[in-house]
Amino acid sequence: MKNPDEPDFDPALLDKQTGRLTAPKSMDDARIRSDWLEWEEAVKKELKSIEDLGVISPGHTLKKLKAMGFKTKPLPLLGVWDAKYSQTGFSKRKFRLVAAGHPGNLQRGVHYWETFAATPNCATSRVLQA
Repeated sequence: MKNPDEPDFDPALLDKQTGRLTAPKSMDDARIRSDWLEWEEAVKKELKSIEDLGVISPGHTLKKLKAMGFKTKPLPLLGVWDAKYSQTGFSKRKFRLVAAGHPGNLQRGVHYWETFAATPNCATSRVLQA
């Protein structure tokens, strides 16, 4: 695995101000990088975990989905890329597949029922800041 902390790492992939690895913006961007194999492993890991959990089942066509009774459009998915760092330095490359969630795509009661955000509400945030 190519580690950004190693001296022979491609300096073009590092942020000029922070010296940290910059994450790609898209799959096309990731594929043309010299560290593509490491990003590909992160993508494979995420897709495997999603399949193992039964979140996505591959191999469906729009015609098959309609025959199964699905009436709404499939939700578009986005890839989120990140280079994770810990206190000791570079940790790992991370890829997450997420639903492109905005009001035009996701509707409560149709695509989801509950939400969770691990953030305090505004009042709690103000108390903690004070």
